[in-house]
Amino acid sequence: MFVIGHRGPTPVAGVIHDIGYRGYDGPRRGRSYAVWSLFTESLRGAWGIGRGTKAKLVPFGMLALVLLPALIWSAVGNQLNRRVVDYVEFPITLQMPIIIFLAAQSVELVSRDLRNTTLPLYFSRPLQRDDYVWAKLAAMTAALAMLMIAPIVLAYLVTAFNGTNSTTMWDETTAAMGGVLTSLLHAVVLAALGLVIAAFATKRPYTIGATVAIFLISSAVSGTVEGRSDGRAEELAGILTPFRLLEGTYDWMRGNVTQTSHVGGLSRIGGSGWVYGLATAALLAVCISLLLARYRRVS
Repeated sequence: MFVIGHRGPTPVAGVIHDIGYRGYDGPRRGRSYAVWSLFTESLRGAWGIGRGTKAKLVPFGMLALVLLPALIWSAVGNQLNRRVVDYVEFPITLQMPIIIFLAAQSVELVSRDLRNTTLPLYFSRPLQRDDYVWAKLAAMTAALAMLMIAPIVLAYLVTAFNGTNSTTMWDETTAAMGGVLTSLLHAVVLAALGLVIAAFATKRPYTIGATVAIFLISSAVSGTVEGRSDGRAEELAGILTPFRLLEGTYDWMRGNVTQTSHVGGLSRIGGSGWVYGLATAALLAVCISLLLARYRRVS
């Protein structure tokens, strides 16, 4: 409708046009469903599922790099009638693919949202800021657990189909369960550490570089301290690097406080196992606190 005047046609103010948008009158699933959806989508994203081939290269490439050694170890172990690498040693023996997976995929989980400023869309409703942190942490933990448990399952199955007797099979099952438990411990703590780095260093190259550097430098420092120390200082050297910290913590939790094995030799934890456990709990608490504080300040 137009009003004709000396200056030509002008539209009448206040006209509303129906352009076909439909209102939503379905069920409102609420906060818990939003958290679950964020968790599942983040877990899929950590493995590149639902995205292009390029996004799958790193996660599935690292999966192949942890499965191949496990297959070789179990096959050789069947021939020698003993384990080449114990299940509880899988995480520290395969730490480099795990570190690369953590560095690359933590960027996908949190840095992308910060760079693209999409967080206000998440926090509009009903998702809360703390919900976002817990969902992302759970997704990264689940992704790392899948990566670390997969070679244990493969090695166990290769041994299981080797025709061993029931006693050997029971021992193998018990040992494999120990590997699963230590993998879960590693997954929780490493996920929290990786997400903290990604949340503060949002650019992809910086995040990946910082994550890898922290693990490599701390490992070198730990080895240097251990090599030049004795007594209590040697026992505590493993605290300085995440993988040996977690390995020592698991040994302490299962009561094996005399020694813990790692790549390159044996490191005695002696009576310092409780210090490893305390340091692990403190590291996890600090990382989670930093994550919560980071996202509470995001505008």
